Amino acid sequence: RDLTHDVSSSPGLVNLNTATAAELTRLPHIGRTRAEAIVTYRRKRRFKRVREIRRIRGIGRKTFRVLRPFLTLSGPTTLTPRAPKRRADGP
Repeated sequence: RDLTHDVSSSPGLVNLNTATAAELTRLPHIGRTRAEAIVTYRRKRRFKRVREIRRIRGIGRKTFRVLRPFLTLSGPTTLTPRAPKRRADGP
């Protein structure tokens, strides 16, 4: 099984060392609280490896697998915002 990620087909990337909390919330499974935790962690220690994000409470192995294709440590954050979820209108 090929585990490489084709960046050319990616909807964008998030730089863990430079992204704002708002940019981090564009990631799947990352809300405001986890985004702030990432920023707080980063203030103390820059990320040297993408997998260090697993040190953030609530980001385990399964979540990391989902996030990994979107994460980088260099270059600009290019991931576009998620489309807002649509609510069903009444019964």
